[in-house]
Amino acid sequence: MQRRSENKKTLVFLLLCGIYAILYSFLWGYSEFTVYSLRSSGINFPSNPVRLSNQLKGFLNNASRNAAAGETIGLIVPYGNYIYCGPVAASAYKQIEGEKYDFIIVLTSSKSSSPKSKVYSGKGITTPLGFLSIDVFTTKRLLNLYPALFEPITDELIDNAALESQLPFIHYISGNVKIVPIEVSNGDFTHLKKTSDALTSVSNGKKILVIASSNLSVSRDYREAIIKDKHFSSLIPTLKPEQIYKDMTGGGFDATDGSAILTMMMTVLEMGVNDGVVLRYFTSADLSGDLTRVTGYMSASFLKHLEVPQVASVDDNELKFTDKEADCLFNLVESSLRSHLMDGDSIFDSPCQFPAFYRKHGLIVSYSSRGEFRGCIGDLYPSHPLHVFVDEVAIAAAFHDPRCNPIAFNELQDLTIEICITGDPIKIKNLEDLDKNPDYDGIFLKNGTHSSLVIPKNENMIGWDNESILQRACLKAGLASTCYKNPGTEIYIFEAKEFSKSLRGEYKNKIDNIETAHTK
Repeated sequence: MQRRSENKKTLVFLLLCGIYAILYSFLWGYSEFTVYSLRSSGINFPSNPVRLSNQLKGFLNNASRNAAAGETIGLIVPYGNYIYCGPVAASAYKQIEGEKYDFIIVLTSSKSSSPKSKVYSGKGITTPLGFLSIDVFTTKRLLNLYPALFEPITDELIDNAALESQLPFIHYISGNVKIVPIEVSNGDFTHLKKTSDALTSVSNGKKILVIASSNLSVSRDYREAIIKDKHFSSLIPTLKPEQIYKDMTGGGFDATDGSAILTMMMTVLEMGVNDGVVLRYFTSADLSGDLTRVTGYMSASFLKHLEVPQVASVDDNELKFTDKEADCLFNLVESSLRSHLMDGDSIFDSPCQFPAFYRKHGLIVSYSSRGEFRGCIGDLYPSHPLHVFVDEVAIAAAFHDPRCNPIAFNELQDLTIEICITGDPIKIKNLEDLDKNPDYDGIFLKNGTHSSLVIPKNENMIGWDNESILQRACLKAGLASTCYKNPGTEIYIFEAKEFSKSLRGEYKNKIDNIETAHTK
């Protein structure tokens, strides 16, 4: 009799548990015990765990870590077949190697017409490398606190290539870290801002990483893809989501998962990000040779710098740029020229990840070919850090100096590039002040709309006295030789570090190869 009573109690208990589970699932719209699996495992990457691990290891071994000190909070990572996107994706994941996060948010764009973003709210996802746990506590909070913005995904089979591509990398680089996968709805800017505010709220007090999985141009002509992708990449350092949204909706560039990118950027900006860095760029045509249907793959990182370095000035020691950093400068200038002339290479894939390149330095770039002047433009007041600013100045000097015709493709092999990095301009009052500062390298003179820049050692002025140099600066600005005495004339001195490199012979093989490719 007693045993029968105990069996009845057990049965009632199990029945109540079953009812509770049904009600729980109905009320919440999902089950935290759901385990998702990948629909296309083995298509974009190997399904064999050993082969997949070896492939990821190879990608990461060939990637480099950004030398700029700071905490990586956000990433843009491409997706698709690892043969194409793997090396570019690895350059992003290399930035978080060895880092520990409370959880990682992975954002893709929703293909649904629903105004709500879709949350993968189950227990976890199985990948060829094992099981990745979902942070159920965070997904619950999103669904409970913001029901107007989020809804759960109940389908156990994941059909989202943008998400699938990131999971093996995350698993390999971060081990058992918990993830929060979300398909962001394609709403207007205000709606995306509300979504990012919700993510910021549930992440408060946590160390997290936000990944936006997205490609750039898809199925475009090579020339058009490069132009659009370059435009998007130029917006990364500006950290202006509003401008990116405006350009994206206006057709200025493509992004397969643009809503994910914008939501990620707004979220990490709220977390203190103060720098955006393009890490690497690659197109499908670089591997396939098909210039008619091009996909653009780009990776970028968003950092919160621990300490913002100060730009050197005339009062400091000499501007410090090593030979290796100088080589990187020339690589950036050359890449800018190649990209502008559409010769098949790209500005984005650069090894210039030294701290000096993330500071704002004045810059002057000039070109000559077989002793003939071919353009020179500079600016002592940079609008962006050096790694971005060098592209602007290099292109302006090569193609927009009104004194010269634009540089042509066939001139590259005979081109000599001169680069001058400048410190902060320091204002002086008059000739007497200039005499008290004998160690300056250059003078910038300005009166109204007239201005000139003089670097005496580059203009056959060695041995000239300061008064003669100021007179030359006045004449160069289109003013009277005594303009420096005018109260309305501003005079600045600055320190400069100069480099020169001839491309003669270095481009011959590249140009031959490119011309051959274009004639096929």
